[in-house]
Amino acid sequence: MKNEIKRVEIQGVWKEDPTFVKEVVKELYENILFAIDGLKLRLDNIVFRELTMEDNNMLTRCIEELEIKEDNNMLTRCIEELEIKDAVWQCGSSNSLGPNG
Repeated sequence: MKNEIKRVEIQGVWKEDPTFVKEVVKELYENILFAIDGLKLRLDNIVFRELTMEDNNMLTRCIEELEIKEDNNMLTRCIEELEIKDAVWQCGSSNSLGPNG
């Protein structure tokens, strides 16, 4: 399944021409973006440099460090009473602990 817009309704009339649909959707998002004060986004004629292996390694290390911090925060945080209640209620009335607890 693909996310796609095959047609648009303009003043009660459905239009299915792919070029027309594409232009209408493009204009819609441009209007949304430009309606936000101070937001001017243009990428015309901008050339992005390629990442070097060193850049890639640095990004990988940064992501790994963030993931470790995020995991540590999740594992060491205080458990809230609502979480315990939800876990207990999800067990249902016919579930019980096994022979090992």
